[in-house]
Amino acid sequence: MRVNVLRMVMILGAAMVCGGASGAPAVPGAVPGAGGAVERPREAVHESVFHRALRAMMTEEAPEAVRVGDEQRSEIAAIDRERMEEQRAFMRDHADELRALRVAIAGANEAGDREEVARLMRRLREIESARPGAENYERRVWGVLNDAQRAHMRETIIESAYAALQRRMVARLDALRGEGSRALDGAQRPAGGRGGVTLTDTELERVRAALRAPPTESERAMGSVERARSRVLGLPDEVLSRQRRAAVAERLLEGEAGA
Repeated sequence: MRVNVLRMVMILGAAMVCGGASGAPAVPGAVPGAGGAVERPREAVHESVFHRALRAMMTEEAPEAVRVGDEQRSEIAAIDRERMEEQRAFMRDHADELRALRVAIAGANEAGDREEVARLMRRLREIESARPGAENYERRVWGVLNDAQRAHMRETIIESAYAALQRRMVARLDALRGEGSRALDGAQRPAGGRGGVTLTDTELERVRAALRAPPTESERAMGSVERARSRVLGLPDEVLSRQRRAAVAERLLEGEAGA
């Protein structure tokens, strides 16, 4: 109980940086009607990815077709100032109570008072739910950009999300290392294959190579999870059977948002 509670407090505290009360990453989804034809991508990436993509388009090195102009810079700067003031106002109103709540939660957790911990956590969530998040800020910035700039940012965000997902999936591959058994259920699988699927070293390398391949033109329009799944499911039968491809994709995408 103690570890879980402290972890929850840390997650909620991280919302100060990420811009959301739930601790979920920013750039939460496609937003139709935010201006122009290009929607924001439905990707779970940290808010900093949005900012890096935006700032890169403000440099002299940015391609002229997507470089942010002076008028756009002024509009974005005004949005930045308004957001900072909203955040400062929130902290003026709630900083003392948030600090007190975290101390109280730690104390109640140490004393083993679960009811008090639950009560304090409810209040902490209530306050954090009112914290100014990234959603409205990003929606407004997106509305300042033209379609070429939105398309460029969308691709940058998706590529960043896929790169992070690819690293997690490649790290999970070692858990599937086994003797190449075709077993797909718990009763038949060898000890090395939790979840009922194991791969030989050759099969692991083929899956790893598929995940790391450069994006095709058709993949650039996909979300990161969709791209990863299509790459595993698209492996040829001589590498993995259709049934095993489905099992591997399910294992590697386990717990991923949108999977």
